[in-house]
Amino acid sequence: MEGKGIFLVGLLIFSIAAISTGQMPAQNFPKLFVFGDSNFDTGNWPRDVRGPWKEPFGKTFPGKPNGRASDGRVLTDHTASFLGIESPTPYQLKNTSKSIQQGLNFAYGGSGVFPTWAKDSLTVQIDRFEQLLKENVYSQRDLDNSVALVSTGANDYPFYFTAKKGSKDGLPAFTEGLVIQLAADLQRINRLGVKKVVAATLRSTYRF
Repeated sequence: MEGKGIFLVGLLIFSIAAISTGQMPAQNFPKLFVFGDSNFDTGNWPRDVRGPWKEPFGKTFPGKPNGRASDGRVLTDHTASFLGIESPTPYQLKNTSKSIQQGLNFAYGGSGVFPTWAKDSLTVQIDRFEQLLKENVYSQRDLDNSVALVSTGANDYPFYFTAKKGSKDGLPAFTEGLVIQLAADLQRINRLGVKKVVAATLRSTYRF
């Protein structure tokens, strides 16, 4: 499983490399807009809620809890580093950050394609992105030189079986609906002006 995980990360980075080079001006670094769950969340989880703001999270990086559901960096950080930019600011910190011009991270730990235990589903995250565009925080030129990174769906399955009391018989229909909604969300991001959209592989740790 570990080898497969490394392969998937490598494939994701390769995909980003392929779409973030080519016609991009040498001095114009891309902006990274991130949507999804705890695999990509870098600090949107509320500080007053038990979770990644508590030890031992952040032990390896930056040395204390910082909102990442990891002891160190998450895939967002590695992707941003690969693109030669800083990891984008979490959405909840946009008003206190010195710069949001390298993108924003809307990902929220525990969220899913559909509403789950977390309030910020993928649709809600895209709503927030669209509102910023209406406020002219980012121009079309910004979007032309940007990458959207999406990783979600892993929380939808355990929520389906536990909170919604779903059955195995209903799983195929649920999965079909999830894929249809995810496809619609990805298309929506593209219609909002982001031409380069990368979706990480869906993965669930749920065991039957």
